[in-house]
Amino acid sequence: MDFVRADLLAEVEEALRRIDYVEFKVADWSLKIELEEARRALYRLREKLGVV
Repeated sequence: MDFVRADLLAEVEEALRRIDYVEFKVADWSLKIELEEARRALYRLREKLGVV
């Protein structure tokens, strides 16, 4: 189960990096808001996986 958790955590971290990259490139504020909401959801998932 720890392997699955580690794999999911790696996916979450990669998604967060992608959000940071895309947010840097995007000028539309409505898209930035959507990206921030996605980032918050990923932070919550990361917390549930046991990483603070």
